[in-house]
Amino acid sequence: GYLLPHSTQGAIVTKLYEQSTMRKLANVVTISTDKLEGIVDNADADAGWVSELGSRSDSTTPTVGKYEIQSHEMYAMPKISQKLSDDAATNVEDWLASKTADKFGRVEGAGYTTGTGVNQARGLFSYTTAATGDDSRAWGQFEHVVTGANGDFHTTKADPLQDLLGAFKPHFLNNSQWLGTRAVRTKLRKMKEATSDRYLWEPSLQAGQPDRLLGYAFNVDQYVPAIATNSLSLAFGD
Repeated sequence: GYLLPHSTQGAIVTKLYEQSTMRKLANVVTISTDKLEGIVDNADADAGWVSELGSRSDSTTPTVGKYEIQSHEMYAMPKISQKLSDDAATNVEDWLASKTADKFGRVEGAGYTTGTGVNQARGLFSYTTAATGDDSRAWGQFEHVVTGANGDFHTTKADPLQDLLGAFKPHFLNNSQWLGTRAVRTKLRKMKEATSDRYLWEPSLQAGQPDRLLGYAFNVDQYVPAIATNSLSLAFGD
């Protein structure tokens, strides 16, 4: 036999899994129904110039709509024997609860990014996209910017990243952040200026603060689609 200190006796060596960062970035709300509902204001009011004594007719009144986000349920029903629960050297109830919670987080993370929306969340990267501006896209479509290379970033310049930033109205930029995988982050970290060979990536010098790309925080999420032909592998937004 062997003598073991209490710190290792009965301890479980556990495999670590990738976790999503979407819950950290999103607004978390509590609801008491099966969906979240709210008002959509996509219309515009009408206004114009008029002289002091000029006639004034009724102007166009904007209309509003409604959005709804369905809530979906996850479940797990693992079982352990009574004997294991009574005799195990480790608290197996806590271990099982922790394993289940970890799995819940991973299932949720995959749903947030690539979920189909059928009996599960609809993921950010599952929506239809178009390479057109805000005024010409259909409601519910996201705008995408091509990288200039097939299944990769542009080999010499970061111009597409600037195009992506330039597509945003200023008030959306205040809280915007990047989202991508470690592989995407590594490729971006290797981008350099053409003349000085200086890296474009801005490492954080303050503890607890994320690294920044072109002035905006970058979040790693391994559930984002991998780089491939026609993939959506990097997101930017509020």
